[in-house]
Amino acid sequence: MAFPLYSEGFRSSLFFGLYGKLLGTERSTRDHSCLSIAVAAGVAGGIQGVAATPIELVKVNLQSPNGSSLYRGPVDCLQKLYAAHGTRGIFRGLNVTVLREVPSLSIYMVTYECLCHYMRIGTRDNLSLPAELLAGGLAGVLSWSINIPVDVVKTRLQSDNPSSPKYSGILDCARKSCREEGFRVLFRGLTATCVRAFPTNAVTLVVYSKCLRLLQDQGRDD
Repeated sequence: MAFPLYSEGFRSSLFFGLYGKLLGTERSTRDHSCLSIAVAAGVAGGIQGVAATPIELVKVNLQSPNGSSLYRGPVDCLQKLYAAHGTRGIFRGLNVTVLREVPSLSIYMVTYECLCHYMRIGTRDNLSLPAELLAGGLAGVLSWSINIPVDVVKTRLQSDNPSSPKYSGILDCARKSCREEGFRVLFRGLTATCVRAFPTNAVTLVVYSKCLRLLQDQGRDD
């Protein structure tokens, strides 16, 4: 239970820290274009994707059918993967993880900011809490709905046997998966993912926005 919490906290902190730095936290996001938001989120997402690759790999291996018998925990898993396959081994799936994170987080932040902007039209006040929660939840659902096929491929590539791989790359994995199980396999788990994504991202983005406004207010007071 601790590993998912700590790892997600690390990834969120890294992404939002980079995103805020790239976008400029001294200005309100209302002053930025959708393009600048997308670029900042995409760059931050790409960097976060690099750091997230070993985390995702450990998670996939621990959740595998033999994970509990092979590894005593996340640290043991990472040590054994490194001992067996080296640095390249613990970054297996780097390309597809970055490929997932860049468009996913760009869509995520642009959707959130655009929804907040349109719901704010006609009022000078900040959005109500329910409106912000709705914007964050919908942003998470849309982002995952579009990127779930890449996530499916990523999971299969990272769970593949590195000593005798079934897949030679991203496209090969997608082709073989569709040929063997049909096109719908790329959307496996979509409903459960979206159900989980709405509350998780609603809370995440509200907390981020509240903290950002607090920092901006403190900066103006100083």
